[in-house]
Amino acid sequence: MEKSLWRKLVYLWCTVEDKNGLTLPFLIGAEREFGDRQNFSLDTLFEELQASSQPYIISRFDDIEEYVIGLPKREYPFLSSLPKYGSLYINTPFLEGFDSILKIQEQLSAIYEENIQNKKYSKTIGFEYWSEFDGNDQNKIRTAMEM
Repeated sequence: MEKSLWRKLVYLWCTVEDKNGLTLPFLIGAEREFGDRQNFSLDTLFEELQASSQPYIISRFDDIEEYVIGLPKREYPFLSSLPKYGSLYINTPFLEGFDSILKIQEQLSAIYEENIQNKKYSKTIGFEYWSEFDGNDQNKIRTAMEM
């Protein structure tokens, strides 16, 4: 099975470029707009995150004040100390307070669903608003597609 675009993006962003992660709307938008998965949703993303053989981490990235999906990094706590659902580890106190993955998904859906429906997939450091993919975003997505 071919690696999904969102996985390639997380790898590119976190491993190749050594950044923290990508927002949920960004990953969903990339799959919908570039990955030929028009019905890709938050639920689908969470199913794939939990079923993965690769550990993924959801954390709060303060520079943009949003939740991001990333890969384990040295500066993160030991994975064994974090709550997890399948291969998805929770590294943010707010989300750790929920007692099920369904409740976490519901909370994140309440935060992001309007942006996703309006195709506002991207939020850049230094800006407080969501926007459609810009040229830089599109170039990153195309780079990931070639991996």
